[in-house]
Amino acid sequence: LIHVPLHTEALYNRMMFEMKRPCAYLAGTPGELMRGYEEYRRRQQRPTEFDLEFIRFVEEAPEIRAVLSGHLHFTFDSPLPSGKPQLCTAAGYTGEAREIVLK
Repeated sequence: LIHVPLHTEALYNRMMFEMKRPCAYLAGTPGELMRGYEEYRRRQQRPTEFDLEFIRFVEEAPEIRAVLSGHLHFTFDSPLPSGKPQLCTAAGYTGEAREIVLK
């Protein structure tokens, strides 16, 4: 369970091209994809080595079966590069809720 979703191509494309946001607001977005961001957004969202290490850990750890996230205020599911699902859920203040059953 994390607040900011991890970068996936599908989620990046949704934010930048479909929703026309000024930046993707994702953790681990590659630098080359942030070239069009305003400078303060690039500095704000540039992943640190610790961020990248955490993302590698999430991707590689067999005990982690899925990522549950929020932050973007809409529901969107997309697999991480490892194939693990990432479930991004909308905000409760919008009247939305989500039930996730773990088996």
